[in-house]
Amino acid sequence: RFSSLAEGAVYFALVQRSTQWYAAARKRRVAAELGPSLTLDGVEHVAFPSLATVAARDDADLVRFAGNQLRARRLREVVEGVATLDEEWLRTGPYEDVRKALLALPGVGAFTAHALLLRVLGRPDGVPLQMPQFEDAARAVYGNPPPSPAELRAAYGSSIGWWAYYVRTARSW
Repeated sequence: RFSSLAEGAVYFALVQRSTQWYAAARKRRVAAELGPSLTLDGVEHVAFPSLATVAARDDADLVRFAGNQLRARRLREVVEGVATLDEEWLRTGPYEDVRKALLALPGVGAFTAHALLLRVLGRPDGVPLQMPQFEDAARAVYGNPPPSPAELRAAYGSSIGWWAYYVRTARSW
């Protein structure tokens, strides 16, 4: 999980069409350069900046974190969009309504919306099982043919998101 909605939104905007290590390194740079910090007993501690802090940057400034103009624009759009939504509602509102609101934001597709719901907001209620990466994960665990999305949802219920996350993560080991 991510410690804040801002941190998760930045990471998942940066990981689109990229690698996890690249997005993680860029996210750490955002925190180091824009986040509030304090020094305690000679050790500097840095918190992740707020959505408003990141959204206040223009695309030209965000290029240094994103690496190129297109990714900088997408980063700004995602952060600005997420900042318009009420975080408490994102955490507690009806799952489908929240998912639709995230999907309506520029730069947020099915995978990013699911990632925000699961890994940032702690909402394992759903997952886009029709995406090839989840079908491949089901095939790796259960063989060919894999269970259908309906069968997986019936088996794992409201924890289907955690199943998808663990299976995809374990496959990389």
